[in-house]
Amino acid sequence: NDRVNKDFSYNASINFATNSNEVTRIANDNHYINGPGGVLSQGTEYIYRAEEGKPIGYFYGMSYSGIWQNYEQIEAARQSGKAVLDDAMPGDCIWDDWNGDGVITYAEGAACDRHEIGNPNRDVMLGVNLGLQYKGFDFAVNGAGAFGMQIMRSYRSFSDAPYQNYDTTIFNRWYGEGTSNSQPRISSTGHSNTNWVSTRYMEDADYFKIKTITLGYDFKK
Repeated sequence: NDRVNKDFSYNASINFATNSNEVTRIANDNHYINGPGGVLSQGTEYIYRAEEGKPIGYFYGMSYSGIWQNYEQIEAARQSGKAVLDDAMPGDCIWDDWNGDGVITYAEGAACDRHEIGNPNRDVMLGVNLGLQYKGFDFAVNGAGAFGMQIMRSYRSFSDAPYQNYDTTIFNRWYGEGTSNSQPRISSTGHSNTNWVSTRYMEDADYFKIKTITLGYDFKK
C-alpha cells in the first residue's frame, strides 16, 4: 500500500501456495486402486489410479512417439528389433515400449507398458489483487491461477469412424505419408489409436484468469 500524493494511491497483494501430493499407503496386495472404466469414452479402460509413492489420481496410460508413415518404416523397425504391434498400419500411433521388454502390451500385468502420463494435482496456486485510487475514482482487479497440472480430454465416443463428431484437431490427422506425425488416421471401427488411454489425450491445464474488475466513483468527493 502506498500513497504517492494526496490524489493518488495504490495497493497490490500477491499470494501463492505450493502443493506436494503423494499416496503413502494403500491396504491391498497391489498397493494401488484403479478408477472406473469408460471415463475417456465408451469401452475404454480406467484413466487414473491411486498408488503408493505416486500423486493421488494420477493419469495412467500409454505414450507414443509419432505416427507410422509407410509400411517400409514399419518393417524396418521390426527388423531392427523395435517393438511393433502385429497389425500396425501407416497412420497408426508408434507406441512406446515403456518397460523395454520388446513387446507392446496394454493389458494390466507385469509386462504392461502403461505408466504415469500426467498429474491432475496443481503444483502452484496463485492469487493477485491490484487497486488504484485517484481523487474520486477507484479501480480494482482480482485474478487467480493454477499451474503444473494436466487434464485429459474426454469428449469422444468409443468409435473413430469418419461420421463421428470431431473437434478441429482432426484437421491435423494422418491421411497419407507426411501429412501428420502427431494425430493418427481415422478408421471405420474402434482401434488402439482411439481406445487406448494415452498421451494423445493429455493437455497442460495451467491457467490464469481475471475474476473481477471494478471501477467506481465516490460522489462525495
